[in-house]
Amino acid sequence: MDPSTRCAFCGEPQAPAQLRREFELDFCEPCAVGQAEAALRARGHSLISREWTTRVRTNNSSHTIYHMSIDARPPEPLEVTVRFTREHALHRLVKLFRHEVEVGDPLFDDFVYVKTRERPQAQALLRSSGVQSTLIDLVGRYDSIDLARGSVQIRHAATEQVLAADAMLAACALLVHIDRIASGSPAHEPQS
Repeated sequence: MDPSTRCAFCGEPQAPAQLRREFELDFCEPCAVGQAEAALRARGHSLISREWTTRVRTNNSSHTIYHMSIDARPPEPLEVTVRFTREHALHRLVKLFRHEVEVGDPLFDDFVYVKTRERPQAQALLRSSGVQSTLIDLVGRYDSIDLARGSVQIRHAATEQVLAADAMLAACALLVHIDRIASGSPAHEPQS
């Protein structure tokens, strides 16, 4: 069966009309609603999620901070250290003095701030439009996305409850794109 009619996560054949498309990936409904994590674990990926709370005291009051983290490691990790965060005014000022890694797409370049000392490896990762679209989604919702020592780390802290399950599909999508880059899959090379 044509690979384009298989779920990107579980690999099961599907009728094209039955596949959903997000993060530049096609996947089945069961994976879309929670089975992507199990499917990737079966393929050798490691995915660990945590949620916890802390209490912060300021003056005469205290409030709860909700934390979420996902640590994911593909079977063939990319050796690059890079941090992705939402771009803010301070980042724009820094860009005046230091040349940031950019992809040439204003939507990505103006929204995602890329911090790395490993420019060639980061540029190779960002050649994938699938990686770019997944990062735009993650950076829009969470504090930081780090690739370090072969793992993907997604972190967020907020005054409202945040669930790791809400980030898991995008984390799985990023792992699939990293797999494709690591394997040099020509069918998923970025388009010029």
